[in-house]
Order: sequence, then C-alpha cells, then structure tokens
Amino acid sequence: MPQNGSLAKTEQKTEETIQHDALVVLIGRAFELSITAAQRSADLVLGAHTALQPIVGCERELDELDREIDERVAVEVAHTTVEQVREKLACLKCMIDLERIGDLLLSFATRADAVRARLDMQDLRDLGEMLSVLAKMLADTECAFSTRDHARALQVLRTDREVDRLHNLIVMRHLEPELAFGGPDSVHVITMAQAIERAADHAKNTAEEVCHLVSGHTVRHLLRLREKSAEQLYLEHLRRQHLTGSVISE
Repeated sequence: MPQNGSLAKTEQKTEETIQHDALVVLIGRAFELSITAAQRSADLVLGAHTALQPIVGCERELDELDREIDERVAVEVAHTTVEQVREKLACLKCMIDLERIGDLLLSFATRADAVRARLDMQDLRDLGEMLSVLAKMLADTECAFSTRDHARALQVLRTDREVDRLHNLIVMRHLEPELAFGGPDSVHVITMAQAIERAADHAKNTAEEVCHLVSGHTVRHLLRLREKSAEQLYLEHLRRQHLTGSVISE
C-alpha cells in the first residue's frame, strides 16, 4: 500500500496528465472547427444556401476556445515539465492562428453570400479550389500536431504555394487590362481571394509551430538567417542533429 507522500505524488501526476490531455483535446477541436469552416465556405461558393450559419457557429466556438486555452495556459505552464511547457505554448500559438482563420473565413463567407450570384464561374471555381487546399492544409497540420510528424508539417509549407498561385492568378485576371476580365465586382473577388490567402498563411504558421514543437527550433527564425526555403533549412537542421548524435554515440 503506497505511503501518503507517494499517493499525493501519484494524484498530482494524474491531475497534470488530465490537464495536459485536455489542452490537446481543445486544440484538436479548434483544428476541426477551422477545417469545417473552410469546407463550408467552399460549399457556399459552389451554391449551398445554408452554409453561412455553420461558419458563424464555427467562428463563435473558436473565439470561446481561444479564451479557454488562454486561461488554461496561464495556470498550467507554471505547474508542468519543460517538455509539456513547449506543447502548451504550441497549443496557445496555434490557437491564435486558428482563431484568426475563423475570423477571415467568416469575413469571406459573409461577402460571398452577398455577391456570389454576380460572380464569374471561373472565379467561383478558383475560390473553391483555394478553400479546398486550405482545408487540406489544416487537416494535415492537425494530423502532424497529434502524431508529431514533422514531415507532414513540412508538406503543409509546400502546399501553401498552391494557394499563393491561385491567389495571384485571380488578382492578375482582374487587374491586367489586356485580359478584359475586370468589372464592378472585381474588388469583391480580390478581397475574398486575399482573405483565403491570409488564412492559408495562418495555417502555415501552425505547421511551422509543429516543426518547433518537434525540434525546438522555429523555421521562421532560421529563415531570417539564410536565404533558403523553410523545408531545406529544417531538413538541414535535422541532418545536423542526426550527425551530432552519431558522433556522441561513438
């Protein structure tokens, strides 16, 4: 039968584990809501008349999760291990970006609901494709976070290029005079494309945070030091770690 001191330590450890798991569950829910908001926004662009209200609901719940995680982290960081502190801070940083994604998608959806009937089908297809890529980025990042899979997180950084490509295509189509595609609704199309592109940047931030969680180093900090892609810098960092470990083991 354990002594009182051992029993107290066991109960404390159990409580810390519950808190630790709860925070991860909350951030998992936040990713789920962001993915749903992106998917419903794509449905809205393609003509689903009932898609706006679910997006409003997702944005509201993301706001609530943002507040809850902020309150939990402030208390829990002071009573946990160094490894768990890194995870809790990663949850907090990801939540900030996911909450912003919710805001951007709601702004996009509100405008799309008002003007989509006037927009060209090519614009609607490209906006829908951007949203589909965004949803995939979020789903891959959520999986990378839960499994500590830095390779999948790096793939998200690559996928962001497709969102940038589609965004640039839409902007060029509406701003280049020789294409004769611009019109009174061009400002709406460009604004909606920019909202998705910014949301994808926030999704990329969460993927970078997964890299930080796994390695202890932030991809963005490394990018400031050398003119290389995020993927190349991160892979070089992992390679150096592997070589250092091999030398030490010998």
